[in-house]
Amino acid sequence: MTMANAQARVDGGATDAILSPAQEALRAELAGSNINESTFLATDYLNHLNEAVMMIELVPSAPDLLEEALTWQPKTYDEHFRNSDLAVAALACQAYEIAPERFRLPFDLTVKAIQRRIATTLAQLEPLVEAGDHSQIGLIVLSSCKAIQNLIGVAAAIVNGSERMADCASGPAPAPAEEDETTMSQADIDALFG
Repeated sequence: MTMANAQARVDGGATDAILSPAQEALRAELAGSNINESTFLATDYLNHLNEAVMMIELVPSAPDLLEEALTWQPKTYDEHFRNSDLAVAALACQAYEIAPERFRLPFDLTVKAIQRRIATTLAQLEPLVEAGDHSQIGLIVLSSCKAIQNLIGVAAAIVNGSERMADCASGPAPAPAEEDETTMSQADIDALFG
């Protein structure tokens, strides 16, 4: 099969994309799995991030659960699948390694933004729980979890082939001083929902 014949319609997108020979070969194995055949990514990874959100959401009603939430550690895509019992774990890791950059890069940027937001939220909650400031705990959990869930929605849209979300997540924008080129700025995040 020639490169010209190796075109694949991108789900949810308006453009055709040429797949590399390695991507085209692996694409056949993705059929019938929970790995998107256009993006080579799987939404199952997002369960790891949703786990942290669920623990944070419990903190206002059970502040002692913050201790458990603080044990949550981010996992890479590869770590998540390698440590799972999923039948497609090895395939998911292999697909991620050769995923089209136009999806993988914005996905990775979005995941880093999610992980950073989770860490910031946990750091904000710790002194409030120690002080017993329940009203502030509730406000932080409400606003932070909504923002994190929105970002998880962006990541899911990218996994499912939304080029609009991928373009927004990887688009150029100046990053604040505490961020680097591998993270999304608040302006980038706001643009996703504008």
